[in-house]
Amino acid sequence: MSFKISRDFFFDLFESQVIPEPIDFIVSVEQPEQVLLSNADFNKLTSNKVYYSLKSIPRYLKPTFNIDYKTKRITQFHQGYAIKINKNYTCVDTHVTAQFKKKAREIRRYVKRLEMCFDISYNMYFGDISQLEYDNLFEELRVMLQERFIQKKEINDRLLEWDRLYNMFYDLINENKASIFVVYESGKPISISLNYILGRFYFNAIASYNLDYSKFGLGNVIIYKQLDWCIANKFTHYEMGRGDYDYKRRWSNQIYTLDHFLVIPKRSNLVTILAFKIEGFKIQFFEFLRSKKLNLIYNKIKNNLHFLNKKEDVLEYHVSAFKDAKALELMEVINYDQNDYLKLNKPVNDFLFSNSVHKSFLKVFKTPNKLEFVLAAKNKFQKVTFL
Repeated sequence: MSFKISRDFFFDLFESQVIPEPIDFIVSVEQPEQVLLSNADFNKLTSNKVYYSLKSIPRYLKPTFNIDYKTKRITQFHQGYAIKINKNYTCVDTHVTAQFKKKAREIRRYVKRLEMCFDISYNMYFGDISQLEYDNLFEELRVMLQERFIQKKEINDRLLEWDRLYNMFYDLINENKASIFVVYESGKPISISLNYILGRFYFNAIASYNLDYSKFGLGNVIIYKQLDWCIANKFTHYEMGRGDYDYKRRWSNQIYTLDHFLVIPKRSNLVTILAFKIEGFKIQFFEFLRSKKLNLIYNKIKNNLHFLNKKEDVLEYHVSAFKDAKALELMEVINYDQNDYLKLNKPVNDFLFSNSVHKSFLKVFKTPNKLEFVLAAKNKFQKVTFL
């Protein structure tokens, strides 16, 4: 018999907008008078033979537990990351200046360079999305995530539950409980973000981008644009959740502690109490291992085993200067957007970025050597040779 009910509080909160039985209600520490979610009207002890293991409760939220339970709080090693939005800010640039100081220009440069080189548009699907558009964007994001994590040689847990997410998000978007944000280049999605929305909290949960545009810092662009939308729509938090990544540390002004609460009925039998105490020791032991970063060793071994004997399809090429502009008169101009030339997308985009040139000025020439191409735009040239 199982004596334990395990819940990931963080994802229950944002995905399902529910809180588990032992909690009467939760409030924000900064606004304790405003209840975010409540069970108080119908909450009651259903069994004294089980206890609850509730992980990842952010410390900026305060849970109030039912009087029939007692609790044990264990601090988790992993932290969470969020942007606390100043209510006086009128646009994203105000936050960027305050957060990045002298490096604010670098963040803005990514956005300006992207919009300089391509015909870029943005769309936030919130409250209304067609099934066809939803299906297309979900599949595009799946491919982006898959390619990104193959490149990183890491297992992505969200891909393992993709069918569940697909079946859930459509209704959430149309109920104003989630959104999809998309960056388009000439009508083609190049970066997509899935987000949960709870009151004035915006949780950027799953995001990825087309690797051909990696020079353009799309991770920063998508946060910049979404945060601007959040400020315009009076959100108080832009949540990025767990996971210690450099971009989260750079953007966050609220790095918070996560707690793991064990919650047991006050009148429990001896067997349940014993299981409760063993669980407490086990969680503290695993948090100790994480503090020593032993989980990173485990994850590295797991990733290496998963990608063992899986060959990555790496595009190998090198670029070099090209100065014989007259020779271009004898070469064929090609449409590199066609399937036969899609491998050119990455070097072409890198060329546009480096030279601050719009895609419309670009010509791609095919040399007599079928593995060599010349990129030309505004008297700037580059030869691309595939290996």
